Amino acid sequence: MKKTGCRMLSLLAALAAAVLAGAAVFASPAGEKEITIGLGQLAPGGKVSLGARHLPAGAICLPALSWEGGASLWAVCSTRDGEQLEYPILKDGPSAGAFVIEEAGDYTVALRNCSPSSAKNLTGKLTFPQQAPPADPAPSAPSLVLQGVQVYHPAAGEGGYSYLHEVATNNTGKRIAAYECGMLAFDQNGAPLSLDWFSLDSDYEPSYDYLYDWGGSGPAPGETDNEPGGWTLDIRGDDPEAKKVAYALYCYKTITFEDGSAWKNPDYQSWLTAWRGKRAEVQALQSYYPHIEAIG
Repeated sequence: MKKTGCRMLSLLAALAAAVLAGAAVFASPAGEKEITIGLGQLAPGGKVSLGARHLPAGAICLPALSWEGGASLWAVCSTRDGEQLEYPILKDGPSAGAFVIEEAGDYTVALRNCSPSSAKNLTGKLTFPQQAPPADPAPSAPSLVLQGVQVYHPAAGEGGYSYLHEVATNNTGKRIAAYECGMLAFDQNGAPLSLDWFSLDSDYEPSYDYLYDWGGSGPAPGETDNEPGGWTLDIRGDDPEAKKVAYALYCYKTITFEDGSAWKNPDYQSWLTAWRGKRAEVQALQSYYPHIEAIG
């Protein structure tokens, strides 16, 4: 079930404590614009504070983190009045995980592991420049780039549902009006998962894949869609497989543009045949993104 915007900007319940195996955290002084991180391990549901700092409106956070394992990490910025804003961080690269502080304030910055897998050997930096970084050059051929799909599972005692959050960049030169996107899910060991993808409908049979049909305004040319929210799983609470999801693979089947033109992915069926219902190597799942669809 698709939802937009309400999940990550709400007040959250208490979070599980971080479990650090031989960990060390190095946080720069609050007045500086960089936080350097070195952790041994961040356990599933774990959260580690990186210190407090004042962030002006328009400050941009550029994450550049790497870790081992299939963990889904989020940056958490907490205000003094208890509001917590969460932003997904993609592995090995700042571009898709960047986020903007819209309102000036004193924030406590933290990292949270929202997956059932540990993040091992977590290292890197969070930087807060006062202006936007130079944009990555657009590829020579029109394309739609799936930067990544984050898997979110609520921590113990926290309300809400598991959901999938996609980050996509539109390099087609046209605004997207609608699309169809295939979705697959795997556990932390690479086993395929048969899910009740549309869990509002009690008659829907679990399946290894789901074709998501989205009709609505997509990202403008050159923009990255990284809005809060995502595809919600297990709304009725009766699908134990949903809690096992560690990796989600997306692939576009069709794209319709606002000018009325359309694109059909000639490789969609072969993609589905290659991945659907089959055990995958964890390394292949971890290296799937960015997934680039060349729009011919």
